[in-house]
Amino acid sequence: SNEIDLFKISRILLQLMGETYNKNTLKRIIFFRIFNSVIMVYTSLFITANFFYASGGNHVETMQGLILVTHTLLKYLLYIYFKPGIRELLQNKHEESWAYQDIDNHIMAAIIKMSKTTELIQVFVLLAMSITAILYLFRPILTRNNPFPFEAWVSGVIIMDVITLACLYYFFCIVIPIVLSYDSIYLCLCIQTVGQVKLLKNRLRYFQGSVKADISYYIKYHQFLLSTFSGLRRLYSSMLLFHYFVTLITACTGIFEVLMGRNSATDIAAKAITICAAFFQFAYYTFPAEMIAFELSDLSNSIYLSKWYINTVNVQKQLLFMMTKSQHQLYFTGGGLIDINVKTFGSAVRTSFSFYTLLRNILTK
Repeated sequence: SNEIDLFKISRILLQLMGETYNKNTLKRIIFFRIFNSVIMVYTSLFITANFFYASGGNHVETMQGLILVTHTLLKYLLYIYFKPGIRELLQNKHEESWAYQDIDNHIMAAIIKMSKTTELIQVFVLLAMSITAILYLFRPILTRNNPFPFEAWVSGVIIMDVITLACLYYFFCIVIPIVLSYDSIYLCLCIQTVGQVKLLKNRLRYFQGSVKADISYYIKYHQFLLSTFSGLRRLYSSMLLFHYFVTLITACTGIFEVLMGRNSATDIAAKAITICAAFFQFAYYTFPAEMIAFELSDLSNSIYLSKWYINTVNVQKQLLFMMTKSQHQLYFTGGGLIDINVKTFGSAVRTSFSFYTLLRNILTK
């Protein structure tokens, strides 16, 4: 088979999170969830406390650390809450998806290329996040001006500070599995859906007289793809809205630190990678969302280019209904407030630099 297992990285990361049932009982999974959540809450409290003791640019670094921990904690809680829905969506995709057979070679080649690109993107982001985490882990050794990987309150009580340091290091061990597994599942579901829509378009465009028997099957499968789209939109709506604002704040403060702060080469490298990672993470959501929206709306064009006119009036009516339904542009939304597409990504990049200019003017006065 030419099909690529897109979820391989996600499964490995979920095992690292302790979220798989093949090696863990329900009690152990609940224990992992409570333990991980407590660590992140404890860490966020000490980072928040640093706002009262930080000065100057340290407020910006403290904000970056708090955003990172809050971002990770929210994704973790959302994954736990939506895990049954995600599992159901994956199960339905496994049972209902068409096999990639009886398809044009150029369409098959496009799907394989898209799958390989998706796999490479996952590996690239995994490496980028790993490098960033390593730079932060070694930051106390390399900079020697902060005992913690990022700005947090130093209480002066040795036991408490050692516990805080241990929690911060543990956090950096779980941040990649939590964040990237959640993002990768979304990305892979979107890419698989895009591939299935391409397959449906191909079969509709080149059908012959057998369409009389197949039309109900095609309509039913189109409805399945629309329900998959709706399921993804529902499961990720709140995270999309949160991610939009996190991208703005992370990129804005990161740009400020790189361009205006007095940082070591290690700090600049870590922050530059953090900015790129923030944009890449948001691209994880916007570009696949745009691809699904385009493919679903382009389905009407495939029907129009097919031999719809050789069929009975009843079949033509059914095709017209499918065509009309496909012409309605559908987008993922962030909490129902903003559409998530490529334009939104461009807007986030531009707005980040605008906020950086505003922040620079405020803090340099």
